[in-house]
Amino acid sequence: MAQKETVTPEVVRLLWVSFAISIGVFLFTYLFFVSSGIGQTFDAEAYLGHENVDRRVLSIDRHLLSLVSLTTMIVIALLILGLSILRRRIEVGFVCVGGFAVAVIGAELLKRYLPWEQLSSLDDGLPTNLAFDTYPSGHTTIATTACLMVVVLAAPKIRPWLGVILGAVSTTYATAVVIAGWHRPSDALGGIAWSGAITFLTILVAIRVSNASNIDQHSISLKDRIWNSSTPGAIVVALVILATISVAAYVTPAELADFDGEFVTMMALIIFGGIALSVWTGQLMRQVHWSRRDQQLD
Repeated sequence: MAQKETVTPEVVRLLWVSFAISIGVFLFTYLFFVSSGIGQTFDAEAYLGHENVDRRVLSIDRHLLSLVSLTTMIVIALLILGLSILRRRIEVGFVCVGGFAVAVIGAELLKRYLPWEQLSSLDDGLPTNLAFDTYPSGHTTIATTACLMVVVLAAPKIRPWLGVILGAVSTTYATAVVIAGWHRPSDALGGIAWSGAITFLTILVAIRVSNASNIDQHSISLKDRIWNSSTPGAIVVALVILATISVAAYVTPAELADFDGEFVTMMALIIFGGIALSVWTGQLMRQVHWSRRDQQLD
């Protein structure tokens, strides 16, 4: 009987490490930015920076956020299943839909039950809706997880560059929740980290269910995984998004005089963190194919 092909332990190990790092970032963000006075003050100052952003950008972001609804999530789930059918591995599609559902429902439960206490006097001037049910951001979780699942199901050879493109899409939503005034920056960071953790766990389950195998048996160094052909493009895209937001916030000399370093810092963390997660997922999945057909096309 022919021996089953399996993903090399190196890829599985890196998936577990990535899951652990994502959980670590999620917990650190919560403990520092949500549960400490210093972090909460920094987060609140960063949130107040959204008031400088051009109203036209604010209007666009609010429109983008209004597109997310229960209907949208159902369409996303159907698209994931449709993509898995095209890839001829519908069982992987069902696992990815399940992962998407766990991420979204889990985010809502975390928002409801994670304790929050006002530790900064700056919160007195913030909207009352920011005092509860905010960490992690649900909109960020939906957008980030959906984009990551598409990267996971895409053809192996295009996953790294698709990660750049969809990373830009997901971070647009992650920054929009802050610019629109719906969430603190830490909520967006938490949504990105939570999405990463659930996605990596979903991939591990999908590998077990589908008996996915490696495209090749060559070991890839960590350096080559981090710095590859898609990395410069990811950095450029992240810088362009950050520059666009910065210009929208500080386009005039008067606005520049009110430059908010906390706002720009948190925007940079959200943008680079979201795109890095998406590109890393694509690069990590570059070795994994869901079927023989993937191996033949690569």
